[in-house]
Amino acid sequence: MNARRQIPVLIGVQAAASLLSFAFIFAGSASDGMIPEHQALLGALWGLLAAFTFVGSRRLPWWYMDVTLTGSGLLLAVSATFTPAGAVQVMDSIGLMAFGVFAAYQLSAPRVAVFLIITTVAFVGATMYHPVVEYPFVIWLAMILFVANTVHVWFLVSRLGRAAVTDPLTGALNRKGLYERAPLARAVALRAKQPTAVVVLDLNAFKQFNDKYGHGAGDDLLAGLVEAWRGGLRPSDLLARVGGDEFALVLPNCSSEEAATTLQRLRALSGSGWTAGVVEWHRDEPLLTAVDAADHVMYQTKHPRG
Repeated sequence: MNARRQIPVLIGVQAAASLLSFAFIFAGSASDGMIPEHQALLGALWGLLAAFTFVGSRRLPWWYMDVTLTGSGLLLAVSATFTPAGAVQVMDSIGLMAFGVFAAYQLSAPRVAVFLIITTVAFVGATMYHPVVEYPFVIWLAMILFVANTVHVWFLVSRLGRAAVTDPLTGALNRKGLYERAPLARAVALRAKQPTAVVVLDLNAFKQFNDKYGHGAGDDLLAGLVEAWRGGLRPSDLLARVGGDEFALVLPNCSSEEAATTLQRLRALSGSGWTAGVVEWHRDEPLLTAVDAADHVMYQTKHPRG
């Protein structure tokens, strides 16, 4: 599920929890065992949280998602430990799993860890402070499943996310990965008032190499080049395979002259069987424009007129 598309679903779940809380009031306190005043307060808090998520998705920075997911976990802790009805316990457990999945999709590893710790402490603390559940081990079992499921989904999402932006042959970024990550790398350089260089590299006589030694050997050559190049690049540099034997580099905090030094280092690591074109990525210029310009420079270098 797309991360942005989850937000309306998240708002819907929170709004449904609010309506359900008020529905229990009209059904009578015997339906779930919670005091009506507490139930009304819980419903109001769910409604406010849904409104906060709606506003946050449009106006607030990234941290609103941490607040709304953690807030959801805290409200579920209140509901689960102050409502002895078995049906509510089941619904709260399902809701807990759902918010764990939301967190796995929306948050980074450290933020998921904080969410899990706060939610787990809230459930355990509320269970000990107000032990109304007839079988407390049910809550503990739900918490174990909640943590395990959230961690499992986060690892799956992370693996799929990496696969979507990675070239399977070489392990370099693919075109999608480059176009997703390069703007952020350049933004960091711009804040530091530093240039960003864009390089396009094209192997020389790669088709002839494939014809002579076979495509398997060609694949090994590409993978070996990327492995060698990684030894000459900084962690902030981006390396992508953008064609069969064509690669692109985005080098933040690096001028065209400094990029030439980087290329010399890469040649020393992998030989000189390739041609490169270097340009500086100008402010407000799309990455595609900079890549096309570097590709043009590379072509002119590889096929000079006259």
